[in-house]
Amino acid sequence: MKVKDIRIIVALLVMIGTFTVLVGGNFIYQRYFVQQPLAALLAQNSDVHNLQIEQEADRVVITVELGEVKNLQDTYRELEEMVRKHMGSKNWELRIIDTRTPNLERVWHASQFALYEAIVQGNFTHMASVIEQLAKGAGLDRYGLYIDENYLYLQLHQDQNFLYAVLPRGSVLGNQLAPTRMALEGQGGKASD
Repeated sequence: MKVKDIRIIVALLVMIGTFTVLVGGNFIYQRYFVQQPLAALLAQNSDVHNLQIEQEADRVVITVELGEVKNLQDTYRELEEMVRKHMGSKNWELRIIDTRTPNLERVWHASQFALYEAIVQGNFTHMASVIEQLAKGAGLDRYGLYIDENYLYLQLHQDQNFLYAVLPRGSVLGNQLAPTRMALEGQGGKASD
């Protein structure tokens, strides 16, 4: 072998070794310094039943399965604050998993017009009355509708199942928490025997 061939082989081996160290280092960093500490932090919340943290191309996706919560806004904001403090300036997304049923899905789909109209036009009073009518008409046990400057929160409950929706009210710049809060809670319209 010529010296030139040996240099090319050595250069290729160095590049492959460097690439392996960089990829392996990133994997170790993500797993042991991002994912595991964040999972331990979120697991401290009693409303969290299960969670999964995955690295996607441009962000970390945190998927949280919640149990039945009393106030979705409080729970979501608490989780969001934990993630924000841990992740810093990194890109991340918080996803919520619920136990929706076809009936809860129907109410959710029927309510979307009022929800998104309220986000765009600001007619939250009308939205609240529409959600109340839909919840009573579907025989839900209870529902919750909460709002702050960043999000609109909807929770629908029937029997042991629940549907949670967190809708952005525009762009949430810098993941800043909002100081204002409003809420509407009610009992559904289940017929008593």
